[in-house]
Amino acid sequence: MTAEAWGTMYTRNPETGVKRASAEVYLGDPAVKLPLHSLQQSFPQAAQQLQERTSTLEAQLRDAVQVDFTYSQNELRLGEPKPL
Repeated sequence: MTAEAWGTMYTRNPETGVKRASAEVYLGDPAVKLPLHSLQQSFPQAAQQLQERTSTLEAQLRDAVQVDFTYSQNELRLGEPKPL
């Protein structure tokens, strides 16, 4: 199974802590590292689900998180959340 998109989502800016989602997204073959808006343009439903699910995780854990993700065959999968 080949991922259509994968990367790491941050619920806050990892350098400043500002509450603004960001991500390192990889698309294509060969993979190219792109910002979050590239995922929003290529797979809008996946980007929306990713933002909703990571926001929920941040609220539940009461901490900013980073989460690895893959999106393949119209399914979004998240790894274990890690505090920033």
